[in-house]
Amino acid sequence: MKNLLLIICIIFAYTLSINAQSISITTDGSEPHESAILELKSIEKGLLIPRMSTESRDAIEDPAESLWIYNTTKRCFEWWDVETNRWIVISCACYESEDPEEILASNDEICEGESVDLTVTGGSLGDEAAWEWYEGDCGGTDVGTGESINVSPATTTTYYVRAEGICNVTECISITIVVHPSPDPVAESNSPICDSQDLNLTVNAGTSWIWEGPNGFSSTDQNPTIVSATSSATGTYYVTVTDANGCTGTDQTDVIVHEDLVFTPG
Repeated sequence: MKNLLLIICIIFAYTLSINAQSISITTDGSEPHESAILELKSIEKGLLIPRMSTESRDAIEDPAESLWIYNTTKRCFEWWDVETNRWIVISCACYESEDPEEILASNDEICEGESVDLTVTGGSLGDEAAWEWYEGDCGGTDVGTGESINVSPATTTTYYVRAEGICNVTECISITIVVHPSPDPVAESNSPICDSQDLNLTVNAGTSWIWEGPNGFSSTDQNPTIVSATSSATGTYYVTVTDANGCTGTDQTDVIVHEDLVFTPG
């Protein structure tokens, strides 16, 4: 009785068309296409083929050529190939990566010779996907793989990142790292001088300065003076210059202070 009611429900829900060669199950009463032995038509429902685990699939005795199943273990559609005596994968579920949202930089302005950490945020990785980084343009020069990378650009550079996997490739997002050149100071002095003369040290660049030299000499003046220098001031003076961008450069100058000559009457 239950089976009979089921058949009646199916007949009311769908129109079954049968001719000598073809069968169609449709919701609009249309005839099956002449090229099809069976045609199913619906805009509300899909087709469910047998679903089973790998263990259940392998328990099928003498499967027919092209037997089609859905493997719930592997999440793949498969069919049986008699010639090779194995199950062939038709397609598998594929999780796509989602677009990244932002690149975070440990510092988006650096000085020449420094490095910066870049980290991609937002988005997600799909099946067998990874974050791929490029410079120049999206898909350009490969500079790394992973959620975070460390780079040391020599000049201002734009970096790009996107997810790449077997299912899809996402859109790229980018960040520009500004690289400020280091100052190129030139340190000079009025050397050589004689004992007891003033020693004048000069440098041509920067917004702050640190001088160091013989006898523990130090100064934060741009152009310091050692008044009445003696021969003990002879040596190398080093200056570290910092510019408005916080970048530094160094230079040095050698100084000679001659001792006064002492004449002894003979």
